[in-house]
Amino acid sequence: MKKFIIIPMLVAPLLFSGCYMTTIESTNTGVEKSWGEVQKEPVSAGLAFNMMIGTDLIPMRTANKVANFVGSEDKEDSTSELNTNNISVLTEQQLPIPLDVSVMYQLSPAMAPQMLATIGPDGVWDNMLIVKETRSSVRDAIGQVSLENLNAKRDEYEKKIQTVMNTKLAKYGVTITNINIRNIGIPQTIKDAVLAKESAKQNAEKAKYQVEQAKAEAEVEIAKAQGVASANNILANSLTNQLVQYKQLEIQSQQIAKWNGTMPSVITGPNSGMLYNIGK
Repeated sequence: MKKFIIIPMLVAPLLFSGCYMTTIESTNTGVEKSWGEVQKEPVSAGLAFNMMIGTDLIPMRTANKVANFVGSEDKEDSTSELNTNNISVLTEQQLPIPLDVSVMYQLSPAMAPQMLATIGPDGVWDNMLIVKETRSSVRDAIGQVSLENLNAKRDEYEKKIQTVMNTKLAKYGVTITNINIRNIGIPQTIKDAVLAKESAKQNAEKAKYQVEQAKAEAEVEIAKAQGVASANNILANSLTNQLVQYKQLEIQSQQIAKWNGTMPSVITGPNSGMLYNIGK
């Protein structure tokens, strides 16, 4: 009798080992493995169970993840965040510049089974694809550029990196949703040199403006002088004897109009002699 009791107790765990009944979070997609073989159909979020012996359910995160390439110290990873060292690129001047970069990405639920089968579970495929391709794409897009362009065209390079990575990762069902160059680690000596160059450029532009302004003002003064000289020349050419006599008569007429009828005490002139008013 004991024989028949012991056998079911030993067999029951074997019958139900590998079976599952669990809940898949909304951020994940389930992938089944039956006797080591990955099933092609993903399992959607919600309550999931399978009574088939030798079947496991592996969750794959299909919500957004972020990979941070920051600093030189590794931080602890989570299901939604991967942390690794920053990315060093060579500039046009062959200077190594460290970049802090954040990459936001997402795995398509339909491609979760293929990702698990060909590369591996979460954490494995992130390092194999995201870390590797980000470093490669950043260096391809930014390497050999000048510091001035790198800083001034940051948005442009972010879009370029995102386009390159999406092209490479499309076959894996991975989409890069955002690239952010968070910091450009320019050494202080280089920053000082760039600032000095920018200051010299601004001073040169200011000096150029002042020269152009002085030139314009000089041209205005020259134009004024030429106008006055031209006017004087015209006036001089117009002073005929008749005009002079006319002007003299005009002045005399104005003086007569103002005369109050009283004779002056003294009259002088080339033909007037001298007249004194001696009274009665």
